[in-house]
Amino acid sequence: DPEQRLERCKQDLLVSRAQAEDKRPPSPPPPLPSPAPLLLPSCTVWGICELHFEIEPTTQPFETELHATLESYDDPTQRLRVRGFYDGGGIYRARLSPPIAGRWRWSTSSSAAGLDGRTGEIMVSEDLEPGVLPPVHADGRVFRHADGREHFSVGTTAYAWIHQSDELLEQTFTTLKGPGAAFNKLRMTIFPKYYWYNRDDPADGRFPYRGSRPGSRDGGAWVFDTRWFDVVWWAKLERLVARLRQQGVVADLILFHPYDHGRWGFDCLGGMNPHSYNTSNDRLYLEYAVARLGAFSNVWWSLANEWDYVRCKSQGLSNGGSPVWDELGETLASEDAHRRPKSIHNGAHLYNHSRAWVSHVSLQGKLSEIPSIVGGRFGVKPVVWDETKYEGNIPLGWGRLRSDEMVDRFWLGLTLGVYVGHGETYLQAGVAQEEQTMWWSKGGSLRGFAPPSIGWFRDRVTDPSRPPFSELAPLDAQPLTGCQGQALVQQGSYALFRLTEPCVDRRSPHCSLRIPGLAHGERFRVRLLHPMMHTTTMLDQGSAREEFSTSGIECPIGRQTGWPGGNIGGENHSTLVELFVEPPALVRGWSGKLRRSGDAVIASLRSAAQRGVRSFRIAPGEYELGARTITLSGISDMVVRAAGVTFWFVPGGGLRLFDCHNLRWEGDHPLAPFAIDYDPPAYAQGRLTSVDRISSSSSVEAVFDTAFPMPSSEEAVFSRAGGAKVALWSAATRTMLRSPEGAVNAWFAGSTPLGQNGTRWRIEIGGHLDAIMQASPPQVGDLITVAPSRGPHALELDQCGMVTLRAFHIYGGTCMGIVEHPGRGANKYEQLRIGRRDGTSHLLSVTADGFHSVGVGQGATIRASEIAFTGDDLINIHNAICIVLERLSGTELVVADPKDTIFDTLGPGDDFALFDLHTREQVASGILAASPETYDGGWAEKIDGVPETLQGPPYNLITRGAPFTARRVFRLQFDSPLAGDVRPFLLGQSLSKGNRNATISDSWLHDSYARAALLQSTGARAERLLVQRAGGVHVSSELEWLEGDLALQDVQVVDSTFEQCGEPAIEVSPQAAGTVLRGNSVEPTSRAVGMPPFLLPLASPPPQPPPWSPTSPPAPPPLPPPSPPLPSSPAPSHPPPPVPPPAPLPSPLPSSPPFPPPVPPSPFPLAPGAPPHTLTPSAPLHSPPTKPVHLPPGL
Repeated sequence: DPEQRLERCKQDLLVSRAQAEDKRPPSPPPPLPSPAPLLLPSCTVWGICELHFEIEPTTQPFETELHATLESYDDPTQRLRVRGFYDGGGIYRARLSPPIAGRWRWSTSSSAAGLDGRTGEIMVSEDLEPGVLPPVHADGRVFRHADGREHFSVGTTAYAWIHQSDELLEQTFTTLKGPGAAFNKLRMTIFPKYYWYNRDDPADGRFPYRGSRPGSRDGGAWVFDTRWFDVVWWAKLERLVARLRQQGVVADLILFHPYDHGRWGFDCLGGMNPHSYNTSNDRLYLEYAVARLGAFSNVWWSLANEWDYVRCKSQGLSNGGSPVWDELGETLASEDAHRRPKSIHNGAHLYNHSRAWVSHVSLQGKLSEIPSIVGGRFGVKPVVWDETKYEGNIPLGWGRLRSDEMVDRFWLGLTLGVYVGHGETYLQAGVAQEEQTMWWSKGGSLRGFAPPSIGWFRDRVTDPSRPPFSELAPLDAQPLTGCQGQALVQQGSYALFRLTEPCVDRRSPHCSLRIPGLAHGERFRVRLLHPMMHTTTMLDQGSAREEFSTSGIECPIGRQTGWPGGNIGGENHSTLVELFVEPPALVRGWSGKLRRSGDAVIASLRSAAQRGVRSFRIAPGEYELGARTITLSGISDMVVRAAGVTFWFVPGGGLRLFDCHNLRWEGDHPLAPFAIDYDPPAYAQGRLTSVDRISSSSSVEAVFDTAFPMPSSEEAVFSRAGGAKVALWSAATRTMLRSPEGAVNAWFAGSTPLGQNGTRWRIEIGGHLDAIMQASPPQVGDLITVAPSRGPHALELDQCGMVTLRAFHIYGGTCMGIVEHPGRGANKYEQLRIGRRDGTSHLLSVTADGFHSVGVGQGATIRASEIAFTGDDLINIHNAICIVLERLSGTELVVADPKDTIFDTLGPGDDFALFDLHTREQVASGILAASPETYDGGWAEKIDGVPETLQGPPYNLITRGAPFTARRVFRLQFDSPLAGDVRPFLLGQSLSKGNRNATISDSWLHDSYARAALLQSTGARAERLLVQRAGGVHVSSELEWLEGDLALQDVQVVDSTFEQCGEPAIEVSPQAAGTVLRGNSVEPTSRAVGMPPFLLPLASPPPQPPPWSPTSPPAPPPLPPPSPPLPSSPAPSHPPPPVPPPAPLPSPLPSSPPFPPPVPPSPFPLAPGAPPHTLTPSAPLHSPPTKPVHLPPGL
């Protein structure tokens, strides 16, 4: 290619000039440019954002200083500053891996004028790159992914595999997918290795540095320019690391090692004399390596292998460190902006792992010291026993473990509380030493029997039915059992024993096994593990014991012969016995389904919170909690992991978090969220059998499903007139029949039973039926719901702050889905879903608002979420309004808090403002001198007359009935006299608890009984939303409900799509100052969309329904007979959207599918270069779908 030849000539000229000026040793000519860019052009969370600059290179391009800073607009605390690097041909790059989605700004600083002062913005998508796991960090003594999931490390070693032939590289990747699939970490050296069974130069003749071998014909030594890196070699390393990342394997990169022996000089870049060693070349190398590779989410750093054997760096060597290694460790930490795990591996001497730059302890040998290290000798850090000796048959003591011995090391390490690594050193018969391809040195193929059994080990340890590693503690087995060995226990529920007491005549000695902390009367089961057979044996055959004796158990024996390394022929080194408590007793729910009782889980969670436990895991399953409000109080600084957990309530029950702070409660998307659901549902549901009287008497007849409550006026929840809401639904689309304004607003006025079987009812309806009849009149066969909104909310956050709910689903509720009120606020909701459960016939989710926030200090953040099918508004965010009743003095007021949402959390220093009822102008304001106090002063008798007074002239305030749900009266004391005309019946509210700056972004809001969102607090922002079939967004205060910010301002609604949301789709009050509406689109009809990708299951999506023809609408489902229960209607299937393909990757990475057909422009901004996400129609709504609809990147 002429352009490539021209580029090569330019490189030759620059290199020659630089070598002439600096008298560098001659180097081989540079290669043709490296293959197409590896990195995907889209920028995703934990992916790689690459900045690319091209300038005229200097004579010292690798020493040009370049730094890039990335700062999040959404969270000012999120800031990354990384070093850039030179990539040849005048090209400089900087790579950053953003930890959160959203909008980021970047800037550069550089010693080169052409690179300095560059700026720009990046949109970061929530979607993960295929197969990419979030990065790992140390969390106490365990590893954890950035999304909160625990990472259980099972490593292996192939030191110099990256320096082998392409054929051997491919074989290594294939092995890691097959026989080596047990391993999720690979230890590997960056520099080549000159050691036993590996004394070759790299197969491709390339090194991390540009170099030459002037006397190669005479066996002369290599000469390298340690200030000039071979960019093609580094690009190859990147591709290998990226492929490991796609396979879910950590690349544990060893930066230095002692296996050079003068061959290349990479171990001693600063000279051979330890007393005059110069670290400048080492530091430049560390800076370059971290700049190129630090953004990869699967990279770990090992500063050195056998650090104390690198003699030239051993100045001041002691049992704990040396000045050179300390300096290099600090350099690595300062360069590593992404804070990847970092370690240093020992030879004879342990490093001082308590140094701050060390994230985890990497060990070779030192078995006797492991208990003290796990116990905190270097602080509380994860411990990885990377080198326990190797499975193999070489004539060296460290490489002769049998397969069963290698496997037993993993179980030993587990019971000691550490992670374990593997290695394999098998000799091939008839192959010369330097031609051996051992996995330990060159990768390739695994030949031993240990890897499959290590895979079985990993599966057992990570089985969700077992306690996670983070909740298990290592103990000495001797005090527990009377026998030698180790134990790994969870107090009161689980114990794993590795017993090493010698067997007698192949029979185990007497050991008394029990679970520490077992509750009085609790029982457990006993299981024997056979790690080489991959099987277990139940020892108690169904009986439960409080103590178990091992007497008479047959010792595990190797039942196969011909193991590599020799015939086992004898007994294994240990006996593995598990003790575990059976799952709790099952209780029967309202529908007859059996579920676990949730009492023990709640008790354990409360106990853990009182003890200050930082992480609590709820075992997957369904838990019955009845018609109670479960209150969890005072939980702080804790993560509750509840993947695959459902709390089932009976209407009248719910979950309440009180005074909780910095609590994170999370499930796991998309397959195992945490969920709240109700059995039975909190409303009645049926199918219309007659609509003849709907126009004349506003009544319909219907047969109701027996899986739901019956809508009897004699039932307490349906007895209050106007206390329940009626919605009519299209049977074809399962969406509400709406009025032109986008709402329903029909009320339950009463019911009459028809017939004898109790399922047929006549329902009287009040409200706005005329508008519904004109827009979309119901038909026989359509559906009906009657939904009371009384009782506790599904989830209540009371006086909480900094709570994060992730992958948290709510499928039902007797009132609102989530309510947050007085408290610090600043709560976050990610991948929240309030909607109807898939695969059920349910039409509604909750019977009132989906999300309701009032009176908190800092507004909520809702992102990448779905809120739908609610019995009232989807979202309502507002400040609370109180009423001035009396002025006692210049500094004292008497006020009423009609909704009981303000005064419990106000205190000294909080500001409070008073407003005129009609003009909404601020009349006075002051600072509270003390916390509000309850006050009588005769108001207990007079409070009932306040609503009537407000309804009449001159106030004319409350038009929908007095919302005085609370009757408390308070005395407010201010720190100075209030100026202005302070008089009764002014309106007051706290500015400190004003719910400021709430944000809803990248979310799907659809199908509400009333409005989509009420943004009634200052600084609220709605962006990149898809809103369908709801009463639009309202930017205003509702005085008739005593809700809203009386000085509402600076609300933004931007880049959102509104479909079938009534007129107007966005309503802004004239009093709402500074409102910004930008980039929004409004459509009169809505289109069907498939489920957003973050809610889709990963495998086996439901089939796409047949296409819908507008000329032949589907017939309504047949009516059920009068007597049997109403059959459940299947939920509409949601076909997955076409997946946007990544950018083409260089071979041998897999090729990408073709791009989808062109789509119309999306209203939602996407990451630069990323194809739009599209969703195809799955079912018809009121108008036939004509084009795909675009969802935000967060979805």
